[in-house]
Amino acid sequence: MLIVRDYNNIKFTINEKEQALFSDHLMYLEKTIEPGIRRHNWGSQVDNFVYNCRRECLDVYSQVKQFQTNQEKIMEEFNKISTTCITDIQKKIYLLPAFIR
Repeated sequence: MLIVRDYNNIKFTINEKEQALFSDHLMYLEKTIEPGIRRHNWGSQVDNFVYNCRRECLDVYSQVKQFQTNQEKIMEEFNKISTTCITDIQKKIYLLPAFIR
């Protein structure tokens, strides 16, 4: 149940674009979890299996959250850049005598 909760937490955290980006990580995670669904002998080594699966889920979740945090920081910087005034041009009215010497 813990493994399912961890896996679902990852799936609910990422959007479609991020899911495509992390597809390799998710496939590896699914391959790690799959033996417990299909053919794992739950009588022995269950603690190791659960520990390994939860560790893998935590690794993927950490990578996803780090990516999302970095993406937010990048967007904040883009917003700062887009609102930054690079030049300050002052309007001044020139009269004809200023051009004649």
